[in-house]
Amino acid sequence: MTTNILLTVLILTLVLSAVIAVLIVRRGRARAMENLSALPGVLQRSMAATSLGVASLGSDEAQGTGTLALTNDEVAFAQWRPEYLLRIPRAQILQVDTTRTHLERTMKNDVLRIRWTDATTGAEDTFAAFVRDLDPWLTDLGGQRSPHDAD
Repeated sequence: MTTNILLTVLILTLVLSAVIAVLIVRRGRARAMENLSALPGVLQRSMAATSLGVASLGSDEAQGTGTLALTNDEVAFAQWRPEYLLRIPRAQILQVDTTRTHLERTMKNDVLRIRWTDATTGAEDTFAAFVRDLDPWLTDLGGQRSPHDAD
Protein backbone atom coordinates (compact mmCIF):
# COMPACT_ATOMS: atom_id res chain seq x y z
CA MET A 1 0.00 0.00 0.00
CA THR A 2 2.78 2.43 0.95
CA THR A 3 4.60 1.61 -2.28
CA ASN A 4 1.49 2.49 -4.31
CA ILE A 5 1.14 5.82 -2.52
CA LEU A 6 4.80 6.68 -3.09
CA LEU A 7 4.54 5.67 -6.75
CA THR A 8 1.40 7.80 -7.19
CA VAL A 9 3.07 10.82 -5.56
CA LEU A 10 6.13 10.36 -7.76
CA ILE A 11 4.04 10.13 -10.94
CA LEU A 12 1.96 13.20 -9.99
CA THR A 13 5.13 15.16 -9.23
CA LEU A 14 6.63 14.25 -12.61
CA VAL A 15 3.43 15.15 -14.47
CA LEU A 16 3.16 18.48 -12.64
CA SER A 17 6.82 19.26 -13.39
CA ALA A 18 6.31 18.48 -17.08
CA VAL A 19 3.23 20.72 -17.26
CA ILE A 20 5.09 23.60 -15.60
CA ALA A 21 8.05 23.17 -17.98
CA VAL A 22 5.75 23.23 -21.02
CA LEU A 23 4.03 26.39 -19.78
CA ILE A 24 7.36 28.14 -19.17
CA VAL A 25 8.62 27.25 -22.67
CA ARG A 26 5.37 28.34 -24.33
CA ARG A 27 5.41 31.65 -22.46
CA GLY A 28 9.05 32.26 -23.42
CA ARG A 29 8.34 31.47 -27.07
CA ALA A 30 5.32 33.75 -27.11
CA ARG A 31 7.33 36.66 -25.66
CA ALA A 32 10.12 36.01 -28.16
CA MET A 33 7.66 36.10 -31.07
CA GLU A 34 6.23 39.38 -29.74
CA ASN A 35 9.73 40.88 -29.67
CA LEU A 36 10.50 39.56 -33.15
CA SER A 37 7.25 40.90 -34.60
CA ALA A 38 8.70 44.41 -34.31
CA LEU A 39 11.56 43.62 -36.70
CA PRO A 40 11.60 45.59 -39.95
CA GLY A 41 11.21 43.71 -43.20
CA VAL A 42 9.56 40.47 -44.19
CA LEU A 43 10.17 37.41 -42.01
CA GLN A 44 12.01 34.90 -44.20
CA ARG A 45 12.88 32.23 -41.66
CA SER A 46 12.62 31.52 -37.94
CA MET A 47 13.30 28.55 -35.72
CA ALA A 48 14.32 27.52 -32.24
CA ALA A 49 18.05 27.88 -31.64
CA THR A 50 20.56 27.68 -28.83
CA SER A 51 22.80 30.71 -28.45
CA LEU A 52 26.42 30.18 -27.48
CA GLY A 53 26.60 33.88 -26.71
CA VAL A 54 27.79 37.24 -28.01
CA ALA A 55 31.54 37.82 -27.79
CA SER A 56 31.28 41.38 -26.45
CA LEU A 57 29.04 40.22 -23.59
CA GLY A 58 31.40 37.50 -22.41
CA SER A 59 30.99 33.81 -21.84
CA ASP A 60 28.25 34.02 -19.18
CA GLU A 61 25.76 36.25 -20.99
CA ALA A 62 23.22 35.75 -23.79
CA GLN A 63 23.49 31.98 -23.77
CA GLY A 64 20.39 29.84 -23.91
CA THR A 65 17.45 28.73 -25.98
CA GLY A 66 15.44 31.17 -28.04
CA THR A 67 14.11 31.94 -31.49
CA LEU A 68 16.46 32.87 -34.32
CA ALA A 69 14.79 34.95 -37.03
CA LEU A 70 15.82 36.29 -40.42
CA THR A 71 14.21 39.16 -42.27
CA ASN A 72 15.44 40.91 -45.39
CA ASP A 73 16.86 43.61 -43.06
CA GLU A 74 18.07 41.81 -39.92
CA VAL A 75 19.08 38.64 -38.15
CA ALA A 76 17.68 38.51 -34.63
CA PHE A 77 17.82 36.18 -31.68
CA ALA A 78 15.10 36.44 -29.02
CA GLN A 79 16.16 34.43 -25.98
CA TRP A 80 13.31 32.86 -24.02
CA ARG A 81 14.75 32.94 -20.48
CA PRO A 82 16.07 35.32 -19.40
CA GLU A 83 14.45 37.58 -21.95
CA TYR A 84 17.04 39.07 -24.30
CA LEU A 85 16.88 40.37 -27.87
CA LEU A 86 19.91 40.59 -30.17
CA ARG A 87 19.43 42.42 -33.47
CA ILE A 88 22.06 42.33 -36.20
CA PRO A 89 21.44 44.52 -39.27
CA ARG A 90 22.27 42.48 -42.38
CA ALA A 91 24.11 45.48 -43.84
CA GLN A 92 26.57 45.30 -40.90
CA ILE A 93 27.37 41.58 -41.33
CA LEU A 94 31.01 40.98 -42.24
CA GLN A 95 31.13 37.18 -42.32
CA VAL A 96 28.88 34.16 -41.87
CA ASP A 97 30.42 30.73 -41.39
CA THR A 98 30.48 27.81 -38.96
CA THR A 99 32.45 26.87 -35.90
CA ARG A 100 32.38 24.27 -33.16
CA THR A 101 33.94 26.46 -30.47
CA HIS A 102 32.67 29.82 -29.25
CA LEU A 103 33.29 31.59 -25.93
CA GLU A 104 34.87 28.57 -24.27
CA ARG A 105 32.03 26.25 -25.31
CA THR A 106 32.69 23.37 -27.68
CA MET A 107 29.92 21.69 -29.63
CA LYS A 108 29.86 18.28 -31.30
CA ASN A 109 28.28 19.75 -34.47
CA ASP A 110 28.84 22.88 -36.53
CA VAL A 111 27.08 26.02 -35.31
CA LEU A 112 26.17 29.19 -37.18
CA ARG A 113 28.61 32.05 -36.54
CA ILE A 114 27.91 35.66 -37.53
CA ARG A 115 30.54 38.39 -37.35
CA TRP A 116 29.35 41.98 -37.73
CA THR A 117 30.24 45.59 -37.02
CA ASP A 118 28.25 47.15 -34.20
CA ALA A 119 26.77 50.36 -35.63
CA THR A 120 26.89 52.11 -32.24
CA THR A 121 30.47 51.33 -31.21
CA GLY A 122 32.07 50.52 -34.57
CA ALA A 123 33.60 47.42 -32.98
CA GLU A 124 33.39 43.95 -34.46
CA ASP A 125 31.33 41.38 -32.58
CA THR A 126 30.50 37.70 -32.99
CA PHE A 127 27.40 35.62 -32.25
CA ALA A 128 27.11 31.85 -32.55
CA ALA A 129 24.05 29.62 -32.32
CA PHE A 130 23.16 25.99 -32.82
CA VAL A 131 20.32 25.51 -35.32
CA ARG A 132 19.06 22.11 -36.43
CA ASP A 133 18.98 22.89 -40.15
CA LEU A 134 22.15 24.93 -40.65
CA ASP A 135 22.61 24.95 -44.43
CA PRO A 136 19.54 27.07 -45.33
CA TRP A 137 20.73 29.75 -42.89
CA LEU A 138 24.17 29.72 -44.48
CA THR A 139 22.64 29.98 -47.94
CA ASP A 140 20.27 32.83 -47.01
CA LEU A 141 23.10 34.78 -45.33
CA GLY A 142 25.71 34.11 -48.03
CA GLY A 143 27.89 32.06 -45.68
CA GLN A 144 29.64 28.73 -45.92
CA ARG A 145 30.91 25.98 -43.68
CA SER A 146 34.41 26.52 -42.39
CA PRO A 147 36.78 23.95 -43.94
CA HIS A 148 38.12 22.78 -40.57
CA ASP A 149 34.54 22.16 -39.37
CA ALA A 150 33.36 20.06 -42.31
CA ASP A 151 32.69 16.39 -41.66
